Amino acid sequence: MDMLLSLLVRHDRLFAAIGWTCFALSCAIHARFVSLPDWAAIPFWVGVGLMVARWAMLEPMRERLLARAKADGDGR
Repeated sequence: MDMLLSLLVRHDRLFAAIGWTCFALSCAIHARFVSLPDWAAIPFWVGVGLMVARWAMLEPMRERLLARAKADGDGR
């Protein structure tokens, strides 16, 4: 898990840009600005669930990893 979290820390800006893009696209899909067939609603809600999981679980773990690295003097 530490390897995954260190990857998130290392590529923080990339994941933030991808997250904002997915957020804008999911808002457009939900508001019906972008028309998708009915079968595409399943991946959309899976994406919403993954976004919630990121902010509920992965982001607090990332913050703890950063705090531990700073306490250890890692210098990131």
